Amino acid sequence: MIKAGRVMLYLRPAELFRRLHIRAVYGAAVWALMFAPGLGSAQEEVAAEAGVEESISKVVVDIRNVLAAEKSDAMPVSISAELISKQKPRVDSRLRDLESKFAKLPYLKFSLVGHEQVVIGIKRKGSITLADGHSLFLRPLYADPQRVGMWIRWDDRQENIIDTRMHFNYGESVIIGADASQENGRVLVIRASPLP
Repeated sequence: MIKAGRVMLYLRPAELFRRLHIRAVYGAAVWALMFAPGLGSAQEEVAAEAGVEESISKVVVDIRNVLAAEKSDAMPVSISAELISKQKPRVDSRLRDLESKFAKLPYLKFSLVGHEQVVIGIKRKGSITLADGHSLFLRPLYADPQRVGMWIRWDDRQENIIDTRMHFNYGESVIIGADASQENGRVLVIRASPLP
C-alpha cells in the first residue's frame, strides 16, 4: 500500500505499476488491482515511448462501469485484501466473472451501471462518457502480440481521479476505482485486446 496524503493506493502485486500518477481523488481513497502477470521489459517501454511501430494498429477496449456499495464498516479501507476476501460480496449476474476479484475490495455489493466498448488506434486518443457522467480518456501507446500499454485518465464532473499508464495482458482485466462517498465507490473494469 502506498499512502500519499489522503490517497491510498493498493497495489497487488506492487511491481506491476510504474509511473502511476494520482492527480486528484474524491476524498478517502483511490485503489487499483491488476490481475495480470508482470509488466513488459524496460526495452519494450523505451521502444513504445520512442515511437517504434508495431504490427497491431488498433485495440478494442472493453469498459464496465460498476457501482460498489455497502462499504464494510467493520473493515477500514487500509485492511489487507486477505481479510476482506473472507466476506462474499453480492455481485450483479453480469459481473460474475469478477466475483473473486471484487471480494478483495472493501464493499459488499457490486452493480453494473454501464458497459462500453471502443476501438482505438495505436497512439490515437479515444474518449468515452460513462453512464454516470464521468469521462474516460484512453490512448494506446503500443501493442504487441501479448499486451498493450495504455495511458488512462478518468475524470468526474469536477476533477481528475486517475491519470496513469498501465500495461494490459490480452484477455485479463484491470480493476481501478475510487471512493465516491462514505458508503459507495466507483469501479472501472478495463480489458484490452487487439482488433481481429
